[in-house]
Amino acid sequence: MRYANNQIQIKSVYRGVILELKGRDGIFDVLGEFEGSEPLVGQIVLEALDLIVDPITKTVIPNPRSPDMPMTEILMATPHNSRHTATPRSTQIRQSRNSHVRKYTPRKTESI
Repeated sequence: MRYANNQIQIKSVYRGVILELKGRDGIFDVLGEFEGSEPLVGQIVLEALDLIVDPITKTVIPNPRSPDMPMTEILMATPHNSRHTATPRSTQIRQSRNSHVRKYTPRKTESI
């Protein structure tokens, strides 16, 4: 493992650990640390459990949009030559009069 200060250490990886946080649980791979070390929860765990960091209280809370259970937004894939783009299925996109949508058209790249 490489830390932010570029220090490298060999750590044990524990697979299939059940992690419970704020009444929600999931199965994750975790790195072993020394007893008494402060646990670090990353973005992958927060997203999987649908938790957010409240910037005012600086605490981890369940997502207010789904307070009773974790919810995941799934993007529907479309072929690259389709006229449609991937959009979240669980939310509606609203446009104001001043907003606009520009269609993305991939450019053909030349082989060198």
